[in-house]
Amino acid sequence: MSIAICPGSFDPITLGHLNIIRRASKIFDKVIVCVMYNSTKTSPMFTIEERVRMVEKTIERFPNVSVETSSGLLAEYAKKYEHAVIVKGLRAASDFLIVKHRTHIDILLRAAFLERLHARKDALQIVQSGRQNKLGVCPEEPALIAHIQKQVMSQ
Repeated sequence: MSIAICPGSFDPITLGHLNIIRRASKIFDKVIVCVMYNSTKTSPMFTIEERVRMVEKTIERFPNVSVETSSGLLAEYAKKYEHAVIVKGLRAASDFLIVKHRTHIDILLRAAFLERLHARKDALQIVQSGRQNKLGVCPEEPALIAHIQKQVMSQ
């Protein structure tokens, strides 16, 4: 199942937000609109509860779209949905530069994670059903390594 997370403060939800959500709902099996608490917005126009109600009312025509909230970091929230895709609209060049910078940081973190996985792969010995796994690794690990490598190389 393909899952997309559309994060934002949605204070208030706009036609631009709705356009991104609608387009994501056609591409992904499940879309989660995550109403985030933005600590940089010192006086939000609407409370989290009001924003959730507005989003729920707006998206009720899309059966594969739901609403959740988070007050933490998006990366921490996204861990709940292991292979989810983050879908965001970009309003201006400054939005693009911010996303580009975050993507670069993400690529560096993925590369460091890959190095740790390879070191672990070399050192890990797993015994399955009384015999050693031919690869010497957990059966899920090669697939995970291949998936991460593919993601990093496609960046």
